[in-house]
Amino acid sequence: MNVSSLHEAPPLVVHAAIAAALGLAGLVAVALAEPAFALQGWLAAAFALSAVPIGALGLLLMHALTGGPWQRPLAPILRACCGTLPLFALAFLPVILFPSLLYPWAGSGADDPAIAAKAGYLNPVFFALRTVVYFAIWIALAVLAAGRADAGGARQPGTLAAGIGVILYATTVSFAAIDWAMSLDPRFSSSAFGMLVGICALLAALSFAIPAAAWLGSPAMRAAADDAKVRAALAGLLATGVLLWAYVSFMQYLVVWSGDLPEEAAWYLDRVAGGWMVVPWAVGLLLGVLPVAALCLPAGRRSLQRLAAIAALIFVMRVIEAVWLVLPSFPLESWLQPAAWAAAMLALGAGTFAALLWLWALGFRRGQQEVTQHG
Repeated sequence: MNVSSLHEAPPLVVHAAIAAALGLAGLVAVALAEPAFALQGWLAAAFALSAVPIGALGLLLMHALTGGPWQRPLAPILRACCGTLPLFALAFLPVILFPSLLYPWAGSGADDPAIAAKAGYLNPVFFALRTVVYFAIWIALAVLAAGRADAGGARQPGTLAAGIGVILYATTVSFAAIDWAMSLDPRFSSSAFGMLVGICALLAALSFAIPAAAWLGSPAMRAAADDAKVRAALAGLLATGVLLWAYVSFMQYLVVWSGDLPEEAAWYLDRVAGGWMVVPWAVGLLLGVLPVAALCLPAGRRSLQRLAAIAALIFVMRVIEAVWLVLPSFPLESWLQPAAWAAAMLALGAGTFAALLWLWALGFRRGQQEVTQHG
């Protein structure tokens, strides 16, 4: 983004740049005082917000295989989201440089026999290498998803390339979920965790893109998204994503409950201890029951603005759930400290505003013009 384009940016983007700078400055101050708390909050924010570009990539690849009328208004936004992948790759740099502040297998817990048995996979060097590989694959797939135009002028990969890309995407997202979040408690093991995080990423990207089109898009983009067929497709996708999330979440809980293994039950017990008890109930109601009920009613699909409001609620609750998957892995006593909450809030705020700024810099306006040209 050059200086002239910055002067042309709307107030939202300018405010986002200022907020991101202030948030990062505050986070640095917390990090100097409490480095462990700051990094815990940073990981939670990076894990929650990176779901948007990662999920956007998955949606673009899957659309190339399945098609659908929702692609035209959302594809420019999803491609711009994918463009933030290098930004989030940098965001994970502190995580791979200082894993001993986060992961038991990289710190004092490495002497535990149960954890030491997994040292061939869970070790700092291999962890860092895998994270670099994940982002390299995703960035390459993002270039593929945005680099080819079809007969109608819309850019998307070919069917064969998209099919291979979906396989690579699903594999890397599953392993990244295990590395970044599940390995915070190396005793916990769930074969559904990677799938759950992958579904959450798709849902996060979709629930971000719909309000972006409705509230930040050009008139042509809003008109394309407000078409009755497009609204119906978007509502169906949102409802499907929420129902898939609910099914996989419940099945994971059911398997852990029926197995009654202490090391796996402890993962859930940590997430209902103290104030964390509120989160699963709030997520179940505001991410599951309420959105599905609203999307099933004709009134919920009657206008783009109502659909965007439902999607925004889903997105906010998805961020809260992502934070809930990460932070309770750390001792509850540490999260009673003001510095810990300050780190988490500053990281989430700075990351959100920086991502908004990056989206604009990567050509969100260009995407709006694309919708207008091919409308």
